[in-house]
Amino acid sequence: MAKIKDDFIKRSVDRGYDAKKIESLWMAIEEFASYSFNKSHSVAYGYISFWTAYMKLYYPEEFFTVKFSTENSDKKFINLLKDAKNFGINILPPDINKSDVDFAIDNKNQIRFGLGRIKGVGEDTAKHITSVKEKLGRKFENFQDFIKNTDNRKVNKKVLEALAKGGAFDSIIKNSNYKSKEEFVSKLLSTQDVSSIGQKTLFGIAKSQDTNTNKNTEIDILKLEKEVLGFYISNHPLDKYKWFLDKNKDIINIEDIDDIQMIDNQQEYTLAGVVSDLQIKKTKTGSYMAIFNLVDKTDIIEVVVFPDKYKSVENVIKEDEVIVVKGNLDIDIENENVKVSANDIYGINTFLGLYSNLIIKLDDKKSKKDNLEKLKKIVDKYIQLNKDDISRSQSLIIDIETKDYKAIIQTSTNIVLCKDLINDLNGFGVNFDLAS
Repeated sequence: MAKIKDDFIKRSVDRGYDAKKIESLWMAIEEFASYSFNKSHSVAYGYISFWTAYMKLYYPEEFFTVKFSTENSDKKFINLLKDAKNFGINILPPDINKSDVDFAIDNKNQIRFGLGRIKGVGEDTAKHITSVKEKLGRKFENFQDFIKNTDNRKVNKKVLEALAKGGAFDSIIKNSNYKSKEEFVSKLLSTQDVSSIGQKTLFGIAKSQDTNTNKNTEIDILKLEKEVLGFYISNHPLDKYKWFLDKNKDIINIEDIDDIQMIDNQQEYTLAGVVSDLQIKKTKTGSYMAIFNLVDKTDIIEVVVFPDKYKSVENVIKEDEVIVVKGNLDIDIENENVKVSANDIYGINTFLGLYSNLIIKLDDKKSKKDNLEKLKKIVDKYIQLNKDDISRSQSLIIDIETKDYKAIIQTSTNIVLCKDLINDLNGFGVNFDLAS
């Protein structure tokens, strides 16, 4: 406005208006402009905020369905997932028989992932799949039924792989003659002739030529799921370590950073999560540094690993790996952004190895002879075998508490704590803890 002030007054006077009146008019315009823009926007924002809050409170399924369908930011999407769960709403994985093109309400407090939102499928292909199902007037019975009735020019092998990775075929896997998702996905990824998958021959089910079909582990399936959905939906890699993360007071959830960053941003914090969107960058001095997102079950945060630290941890930082980060918070107040400047990074196994004692707790049932023999077989698989294991070995302590007595036994056994041992102990059904 300052640029046009003199011109406005001059041209008004040239047209015969009184100069003092024009200057008075200009002052009134300036005074009005100082608040009119903000006031009009405040009214509009207030109106929208009211209706947004109203819809979220009284129509939460509809509200979150629209939000999920229109949100493209991974960070905001994860926050939406958390927000939806706080409202008691679960996000169901895509299903070839139940999903719509986009996110849709599946049932009370349930929203189904849309086929068109799976990376590698696309909206047009999703529309084709849903239209075929509508024309058939029934659900797809198995994989063969699906590929028989869909156009292979639209539903090509890449689309089939994306659907399988996202879990869209999970509900028809058993009807397609496969025992597990791992087996089905592995077969689909390794074969070129998709028409043979699940097909029956004169002598029964067609068998794979690959005897090593089922090599995938649970974490592999989760990686594939995240690849096409953008996040973990069926399970999370941190689920395996829930027993440890819940008991470890040093490790905080990423969502809690919003509460602590105003208290002390110089303190070192410990976070556990999955590496995502890893970038390795070369600095002006020729050294390397890393930037990645750390994702836990509550939120996502950016982590920066500077050159002086990167060289010693480069083998630990890998896409989709579970790691533990110790670092300070770097807060950008102007942009309202928080990063973690890493001081130390550990692989999850290495971090678990920092604890010197594994305590296995046994009750009446588990302390009986037959169960003790089963426990011994489990433990024997993880006895320290060589000097290289010493940094990850724990002394084994047995804590027995029955109706008749209590006993703590310090054994002479050193075992190597790892993912497999955790799984075996969880499978055996015993409580256990770590102590330094």
